[in-house]
Amino acid sequence: MKVVGGEIGFVGELLELFFEAYPGQLEQLQQAIKTSDNQMLRDTAHAIKGAAGNIRAKGSAQAAWQLEKMGQDGNLAGAAAALEELQNEIEQLRLAAKALTSVAAAS
Repeated sequence: MKVVGGEIGFVGELLELFFEAYPGQLEQLQQAIKTSDNQMLRDTAHAIKGAAGNIRAKGSAQAAWQLEKMGQDGNLAGAAAALEELQNEIEQLRLAAKALTSVAAAS
């Protein structure tokens, strides 16, 4: 089964790498918001944005970009809500990935 010009196995590997890194990154985002660490927020959100972009998870990338911009601007007002939006987007991605692996297993 082909997916967007590549093997579904490759997409699965990218998703696996993304989901392996995310829990630690989530902790970093939470800590950055708690301690008002703009640089950590910006850098961690930037890493998530890049990884999400690599797997074409536009909603997740956009949500991470919002956090990245907050860190860059040094304005964390609304950061908790933006983090919640990112978590929602990642959960939707997780569900889509699960469905993708189920389809691949059935093929």
